[in-house]
Amino acid sequence: MNDWNIISNKTSESETHDFELNPVLQGVLKAVKNNVGANNSNIYEVEVAGKLVSFWGSTVLDPRLEQVSVGDELRIKYLGKKKSEKTGRTFKDFEVANRKPVVTFDGDWNKEIKS
Repeated sequence: MNDWNIISNKTSESETHDFELNPVLQGVLKAVKNNVGANNSNIYEVEVAGKLVSFWGSTVLDPRLEQVSVGDELRIKYLGKKKSEKTGRTFKDFEVANRKPVVTFDGDWNKEIKS
């Protein structure tokens, strides 16, 4: 009888997105996890084609993603590495866009409305 549950260090069952390999991520924002790991970072989970994809926040991404609500459609484009004029440090730059889900109504108030 094998009733043991294997415990891992994974924070979720999603795969981690690599913006350098795939520069565009588009899907629906499903969750935001704050203060994760040793650096108290944010992890974002996006549903893409029926599966969850996660990515770590950053100094560039976090303030932009504060304006995105769970349930919004999200598109992130990796713009490459840039050099800060202020500090001289190199950072990864992103374009972040969102749109609210489209809600359709079939005329029946007794049915659940789906987005």
